[in-house]
Amino acid sequence: MPPIFRDDRMPPVPRRWKAVYLAGINHPEKPAPVSMLEYVSQRDAHGHGTHTASTAAGSVIPGASVLGFSTGVAQGMVPVAHITVYKVCLFNGFYRSDIVAGMDDAIRDGVDVLSLSLGGFPIPFSEDSIAIGSLRATERSVTVVCAAGNNGPVPSSVANEAPWIITVGASTLDRRFPAFVRMGNGRALYGESMYPGNHYLKSGGKEPELVYESGGETVAQFCLKGSLSEARIRGKMVVCDRGVNGRAEKGEAVR
Repeated sequence: MPPIFRDDRMPPVPRRWKAVYLAGINHPEKPAPVSMLEYVSQRDAHGHGTHTASTAAGSVIPGASVLGFSTGVAQGMVPVAHITVYKVCLFNGFYRSDIVAGMDDAIRDGVDVLSLSLGGFPIPFSEDSIAIGSLRATERSVTVVCAAGNNGPVPSSVANEAPWIITVGASTLDRRFPAFVRMGNGRALYGESMYPGNHYLKSGGKEPELVYESGGETVAQFCLKGSLSEARIRGKMVVCDRGVNGRAEKGEAVR
């Protein structure tokens, strides 16, 4: 159990709580590449649910950092809150009916707050499963908090904008983590990275070759796990296209 989910000194579960928990299943639903792994339970195979659950109610963790950067206290919004996870999405997407069913289950179980990090661009409320489910929740005195989405900044890009939903957008940082890639022609590409090392110095001044895997049936340009050729990328700097899988997973695949 990650420290962020430790339940030391937590208050007891309310007696009105009605949820039935599924035992964690340690094997996937069916054989599949690691990048497409799914479990027949609330267990999280990809990290998004774990991330959002800890944001909502993760315990207080002093001295947290990422590779030594940004040392401080990590905690969720309400560290003493109990969390119940309802899985309504799988790797390949979701059905609107599953979202509504998950919200209905949570209401019947007796939750006080529903937190949903789901959604894309705004659609009419009559077609929006989250808007419909959250209206039922608010009618039963359940507070609904939703993510504003990852799109924009352009007009009409905020999702989950129904007036009965508390819609939360991402914040900005007051710091940068600069990283530079100096090309063979002298041009410097600016980016950001949490990697603290200097590849040029560690390699004894040897310039790494840049490689971009594309084509074929493995969609290697997205750096999916198992899609890259070790013989072609070993010792080289690999370019990965954005999308399909998470950026951390791309790095793991290259490593």
